[in-house]
Amino acid sequence: MEAYIEDVRASAERYSGRIEVLIGFELSYGTYFENRARDFISENKPDFVLGAIHCIDNIGITARDEAPGYFRSVGVGEAARAFVDATGKLAESGIFATIAHIDGIKKYGRAFYGESLDRELERLFPPVFTRMAELGIGIELNTASLRKGHPDIYPSKRLLELAGEAGVTVNSVGSDAHKPEEVGFRLEEAYRLLDETGIAIGEPLARYI
Repeated sequence: MEAYIEDVRASAERYSGRIEVLIGFELSYGTYFENRARDFISENKPDFVLGAIHCIDNIGITARDEAPGYFRSVGVGEAARAFVDATGKLAESGIFATIAHIDGIKKYGRAFYGESLDRELERLFPPVFTRMAELGIGIELNTASLRKGHPDIYPSKRLLELAGEAGVTVNSVGSDAHKPEEVGFRLEEAYRLLDETGIAIGEPLARYI
């Protein structure tokens, strides 16, 4: 982490006046290591941090090698409920102001459940969105799903509409790049979706658009 932070700070100085370079992290969330996440943020003091659900029952549902075993073992209702419940706990933790790829379960889950997964998420998420709005927690728009062959971004248009209706804001727009050439991937589609749905923009993002 020290080397990463030093690199980011050096880049911020190098490009000062041209672009703003921030120290940021995306952290997985789990109730069993909640305090570790708090301590990590306190120690490293990032400018921006995203919380995300990557695992259910210690299985990486967004990991290519682990996800199939999980989805073969449970039905769509159970999988969707577990994911939405985990997201609700993430929101209640108070650690994160922004949740990343809020329907990230579709990355591999759609291959097993098809559109029924989307319908379950649309049915289960509204109470969580209401609570997120009460807590002032926003979401990220993330185009990485387009790189995985999905026709929509994270989240789907319908989930984004439901979030907006509940009063949730969009705090971040990104490409979730894992390689330099993926930076900014199809971001225009995310911004177009912002316009189409009319969802409110949160303060972190409002500074940049």
